[in-house]
Amino acid sequence: METTHRLTRHLADQISAQWPNGPSRLLLGVSGGADSICLLHLLESLSCVTGFRLHAMHVHHGIRGEDADTDMKFVSDLCRRLNVPFLFARVDAPAMAGSGKLSLEDAARRLRYKVMSETAEQLGADALVLAHHRDDQAETVLMHLLRGAASEGLCGMHVFRDGLFRPMLACPGSELRACMVENGWEWREDASNRDEAHRRNALRHRWIPLLRGQLGQDPTGPLVRFAAIQQQEQAFLSVLAREAADKAGLTGGCGGPADGAGKESSANAGARFEQSSGAGARFEHSSGAGVRFEQSSGAGVRFEQSSGAGARFEAAALCSLPEVLARRVVFLAWERATGSRNNLETVHAEAILGLCRTGRAGSRLSLPGSMEARLDGEWCSVVPSAKLCDPGDAAEQEMFWQVKLDWPEVPGEIIRVPVPEAAGSLRISLISLEDARTAYGCDLRGKESERGQLIDSSSASTGITLRNRRPGDVIRPWNAPGTRKLKEWFIDKKIPRDERGKIPLLVSGKQILWVIGHRTSVELGGTGKDAFLHELVWIVDS
Repeated sequence: METTHRLTRHLADQISAQWPNGPSRLLLGVSGGADSICLLHLLESLSCVTGFRLHAMHVHHGIRGEDADTDMKFVSDLCRRLNVPFLFARVDAPAMAGSGKLSLEDAARRLRYKVMSETAEQLGADALVLAHHRDDQAETVLMHLLRGAASEGLCGMHVFRDGLFRPMLACPGSELRACMVENGWEWREDASNRDEAHRRNALRHRWIPLLRGQLGQDPTGPLVRFAAIQQQEQAFLSVLAREAADKAGLTGGCGGPADGAGKESSANAGARFEQSSGAGARFEHSSGAGVRFEQSSGAGVRFEQSSGAGARFEAAALCSLPEVLARRVVFLAWERATGSRNNLETVHAEAILGLCRTGRAGSRLSLPGSMEARLDGEWCSVVPSAKLCDPGDAAEQEMFWQVKLDWPEVPGEIIRVPVPEAAGSLRISLISLEDARTAYGCDLRGKESERGQLIDSSSASTGITLRNRRPGDVIRPWNAPGTRKLKEWFIDKKIPRDERGKIPLLVSGKQILWVIGHRTSVELGGTGKDAFLHELVWIVDS
C-alpha cells in the first residue's frame, strides 16, 4: 500500500497548506474516471480523520447517451456506499455549443465549471476540489503554448486559485492509477477520451508519447517546472501591475481583488440562481442553454450577480507604461468593472490599448458581456454598454473577434478554418513552389481583388491570425509608397462604415498582411526562396 500512503500524505499536506486549522466543507467534482474516483476515496478517508465535511458532485453533459447515464449511476452508488452526500447536475452542452462559437468540449467544460462552482458557493464549501494531476498540467501548458497564449496562459493551473483546489497537481497520473489498482477500486472509462479529434486527446495519446520516445525523456516534468517558474514570474508582475494601476489612476468598480485573479467560475452578468428547499432546482444561463441540477437536500438559497459598476483610468498614463504592464492594468480595470476576470481576452485588452492611443474622445469599443470601453477626454472607462448609441458611433461598436491559424505540415494537406463572424472560412494548403508558380505566376501573388494568396512556408507561424479591424491599424500596401492607416484606406476605397468591421484581415502581430478580397501588403506573397508555400483561399459561406 506504499502508493496509497504516499498519496494520502501528499493530500494531507496540501490541505494543511491551504487550511492550517482544516477546512470545514469541500465539494469534489467526480466524473467517474480513475483520477476523480481515486481522489474521492482518499478524501473520504481523510475526512474521517480530520473532520471536514465532504460532498461529491457529478455533471451529466447531455452527451454520450446511456454511457453518461451509467457513469452518473456508478458515482451515485459509490457515494452511497462511502456515505458521501451526492449531488448531480444535468447540463445541455450540445445546445450551448450549437448556439454559440464554442466547441462541444469547451461548452461542456464551461457549463461543468459553472454549475459546480455555483453549487460550492451555495453549500458554503471552502473550495471546489478537482482531480487534475501532473500530466493534465503538462498538456494544458503545451496546448496554451501551441495556441500562442500570452505569458499568463503559460502558468497552467494553480494548486489553489479562485476557489478551485487541485491538490494532486504535482502527482503523475500513473500514481493515481497505481493507487486504484493497489486498492482494487473500480472506475469508469470514457471512450471519448480516446478520440484524437480533440486536441488534448491527440497531445495525450500521440504527441507527448512521440516526444518522450524521440527525446528519451518524459516531457511532462520540464513542462510542469516551466509552469511553476511562470507562476512565480507572473506573481511578481502582478505586484508591478498594481503599482502601475495606481500610476494610471485606476478607480471605481466592484472593489474586487486587484491582483488580476478573478473568479474563474463567476456567473455571467444577469445570471440568476434559484433553489427551493425540495429536491428540484433550476439554473438559468444567459446563453440560453439550460442547466438543471438536483441534490438530496438543502436550504432555500437565491443568488444574483450584477454586471458591475464600471472602472476608469487615465488613457495617456496607460499608454506611457510598458505594454506588458499596460495590458495587465486593462485586465485589472476589467475585473474591477465586472467583478471577474472572465471573458476578456488578450485581443480585447490590446484593442482597448489601441483605443487609448488614438486619443479620439467619444470613441467606443464593444466588449464581451454587454460591456464597452469608452474614451472621454483624458479618461478611458470600462462600463456597461449604453442601451442607446449614437448611430454615428456604429463603426466604434464592433465586437472584436480573432482566430488563430493552424498550418498544414504535409504537401496536399488542407486545413479549413471556419470564421462565422465574417460569414466565411479560410482554406489553407501546402503546395510546392512549382505548383505555386503555375497557379499564380512568377511573382507568386494573387490579384488584389481575388480571394487567393500565397505565403512562404517559413513565414507561417502561430503569430499570424485572422481578425477584424482595430483602432490604429496600419498597412503597407503592395505596389504603393509608405504606410497608411487602414481607416483612411477604407475611406479612399469608399467602403461603407457598416461593412468595414466585417472584412477579415490576415495579421502578423500588429502588421496587416491582407485585407481579404481588397488589398495585400508588401509582406505577403512568395519570395521563391522556399520549396513549399501555403496557399490561402477565402471561401464565402453560401
